[in-house]
Amino acid sequence: MNRVGLKMFLAGTCLVLAGCASTNGTVMPKGNGTYHLVTQAATERAAMKMAQADAELTCKKDYRSKRYVMLDHNSEYIGIKVNKGNSTASSIAANVVEFAGRMNNAENYKVEMEFRCG
Repeated sequence: MNRVGLKMFLAGTCLVLAGCASTNGTVMPKGNGTYHLVTQAATERAAMKMAQADAELTCKKDYRSKRYVMLDHNSEYIGIKVNKGNSTASSIAANVVEFAGRMNNAENYKVEMEFRCG
């Protein structure tokens, strides 16, 4: 491999590795070492796991420690809200909409978390 090819390979590798070490959600510093984080995912559990991973990554990058202390958190369903009436037709429609949302991997849950590294 020539020198130009080697440099291109190394530059590409660095870009790929930098992309792997990024957060999934939005992390905003609030001051005094605290952060506000927002993630969205198809399930509440996935959104919470992403929030935890983002908090660990933020603390590792900023403080070289994966430890964080959760100060506050909130989980909210933000997907399509279907009125599930008594009729069979509306029940079937609600199930179809819910299934379609899951199949499309819609981001139905939002988790907000306030944390500090420590």
